[in-house]
Amino acid sequence: MFRKADIRRATVGVRKKCFRTLLAGLAEAAFIELVPMKQSRTLRERELRRLFDERRRIDDLIKRISAVLKAMTAERRAASGFSETGRGESVDDRNLDRDEAFVALHQMKSDRYIRLSGRIAEEIEEIERIVEIKRLSADQGIDIDRLNEAKMLAIILGVIEDEETPLPETAGGSAIIRRNGQTVVAVAPAPGREEILAALTGRGFREEKSPLLKIPLARLRVRRVRLETRLKLLGGYHEAACNALPAELHSIRRFYEGKAAVIDGEMFSFSSEQLSFFEGWLDYRNIDRLRRLIAKSCGKDFVLSVGPSGDPEAPVILRNNRFIRPFEIMVRNLGCPGNNEIDPTPFAAAAFIFMFGLMFGDVGQGLTLTVLGILLPRLTHGDEKRLAFMKNFGAILRYAGLSAIFFGFVFGSVFGNEEALKPWWIRPTEEIDTLLLSVVMMGVFFNATGIVINVINRMMSGDLREALAGSRGLPGLWLYGGGFFLIGRCLSKGAVPSVVEIVICLMIPLAAFSLRILIKRRPGASGDHGEAFGLEYVMETGAEILETVASFLGNTLSFIRMGAFALGHAGLGFAVYTLAHMAGQDLVSPGALIVIVTGNVFIILLEGLLCSIQAMRLEFYEFFGKFFQGDGRPLKPFSVK
Repeated sequence: MFRKADIRRATVGVRKKCFRTLLAGLAEAAFIELVPMKQSRTLRERELRRLFDERRRIDDLIKRISAVLKAMTAERRAASGFSETGRGESVDDRNLDRDEAFVALHQMKSDRYIRLSGRIAEEIEEIERIVEIKRLSADQGIDIDRLNEAKMLAIILGVIEDEETPLPETAGGSAIIRRNGQTVVAVAPAPGREEILAALTGRGFREEKSPLLKIPLARLRVRRVRLETRLKLLGGYHEAACNALPAELHSIRRFYEGKAAVIDGEMFSFSSEQLSFFEGWLDYRNIDRLRRLIAKSCGKDFVLSVGPSGDPEAPVILRNNRFIRPFEIMVRNLGCPGNNEIDPTPFAAAAFIFMFGLMFGDVGQGLTLTVLGILLPRLTHGDEKRLAFMKNFGAILRYAGLSAIFFGFVFGSVFGNEEALKPWWIRPTEEIDTLLLSVVMMGVFFNATGIVINVINRMMSGDLREALAGSRGLPGLWLYGGGFFLIGRCLSKGAVPSVVEIVICLMIPLAAFSLRILIKRRPGASGDHGEAFGLEYVMETGAEILETVASFLGNTLSFIRMGAFALGHAGLGFAVYTLAHMAGQDLVSPGALIVIVTGNVFIILLEGLLCSIQAMRLEFYEFFGKFFQGDGRPLKPFSVK
C-alpha cells in the first residue's frame, strides 16, 4: 500500500532464428512494455517497409476473415494467440500467400451465395405476389390467363392504396373494372387501353408491369417449387460450409492476430545478421518469469541485462490490495501517479468513504446501496471492460453503503426516520453548530494531511526547496497548524494571542518561506530562472503569502458543504415523513407507505448522486490539489490484444 511496483528496464539479446518465437511468447504472457531501439537509418527504413507491408497484408486478411465469418453468422470471438490454434503452430508455420488465397476463395463463395440466394428469394416473392393478384382477379370473375390469349383485349393490373377512392366511369361500358381490396383489374378493348389507364392513374393507381403476368398460373407454381428447391439446396451447401469452415477460419485469424503482435514487436527491436535485441519495461517481480520464457524459446544462448530501480522514465503499475484497488479508477480520472510521488489510492478510498458516509448517513438507505453494490456486478453482462468497470463500481457502492450505515447509527436515522434509533453521537438537525464545527475540523485534518503528503513527494523527487521552504511544504504546514491553533484558542477561551505565540505560530513559518531563496532550486523545476533578492522577489513573496493564506482558509471552509449535505439529507427525510403523516394517520397505512417508499427512492437516487459528486469534488480539489502531480503513465504490456 502507498507503493508502486518496481518497474525496471530490461535489455535482451537472442539469436535471430528464435526471436519471433520469443516475441510470440511475450505477446501471450503480456507483462512487458517494449521500448523502441535505435538502429542504422538505412537498415531501419528497409526493415520497417518490409514489416509494414506484411502487417498491412495481415490486417487485410483478418478483416476478410471477419467478413466471411459474419456472413456465415459464425462470428464467435475466441482467444487470440498461437497456443490456441490447437496444432502447436509456431510463428512461421503458416504461409501468408496460401492463406490469403484460401480466404479469398471462400469470401468469393460466400459473396456469390449471398447474391444468388438473394435473387432467388426476390423472384419467389415476386411469383407469390403475382399468384395472389391472379387469385384476387379470379375472385372477381376475371381469368387473367384466359384473357392473355385474347389479342383484341388489354388487361390492366395494379393497386390503388386508398380503398375508399372511387373507380372511374367508363363510356358506354366499354371496359370492365373490378376491385378486390387494393388490387384493381381492368379489361378493355386494346385501342382504349391508354384512356382507361389515364383515368385510373388520376386516382392513385400504380400499374403492375411484371413479365410474370404473362406466364400461366400453373407454370408459375411449378417455377416457385423449383426455385424453393434450389434455394434449399444452396442453403444446405452453405450450412455445411458454416459447420466445417468457421473452425479453420478462427484458427487462421487467431494465428495472424498473434503474428501481427510479433511484427509490432519487431518494429521496436534491433537486429543484425545473427542477433536480435529488444528493450522493455517490466515489474521486477516478473524478471524470473522473463528469464524462463527466454530459456524456453531460445535455450541458454541469450543475454539479459536489467537496469537499476527508480528510473524516472519508467511507467507505473499501482499495487493495491483488492479492497482498495476499485478506487484506482477515481485516481486515474486525474492522472497516473508519477514515480516521484506516493500512490494516493488508499487516501482516495478512505476520504471518499468517510465523506460520503457522513453526508448520506442512514442505516436503511446505506443497506440499500450495499445490496445494490452486491447485485450490480452479478447482473451485468457484456464485454470484459464493462464487467471490470461494474465490478469496481459495485465495490465502491458497497463501501459507500457500509459507511452510510455506520453514520446512520451515529446520527440515529433509518430510511429517513430519526425517531427509530437513538443516535450514537448527535442528530444533525438538533445540533447544527456541533456538526459544522466538526466538519471544519475534518477539513483541517484533510488539508494538513495533503500538505504532509506533498512534503513526502517533494522529498522523494529531490525538490528540497519546495519541501522545506515552499508554501505547501513544512512552512505551509506550520503556518496552517499554527493559524488554526490560535483561532481555536481565541474562540474557545477568548484569549488574545500573545506576541510570543504569534511569532512562534505565524512569523517563523512566514520567515522560513520568505528565505526560500537561500535553498537552490532543483534542476529543471518550474521557475528555475535565476532569482535574486530584491523588490520583485519581495512583492512576489508577499502575493504568494496572501494567496496561500486565502487558499488555506477557503479550502478549509469548503468542507462545510459536508455538514450542509448531512443537514439536507436529514431534512429530506423529515419532509418525507411529514408527507406520510398527511397521507395517512398511521405510517403503515397504504398511502403513507407509498409516500415513504417513493420518498426514500427519490432520496437514494438524488442524494446518492449529489453526495458522490461533492465527496469527489472535495477529494480532487481541496485534498488532492495539495500534492497530486499525476505526471506518470501506466505500463502498457506488449500483447496479442
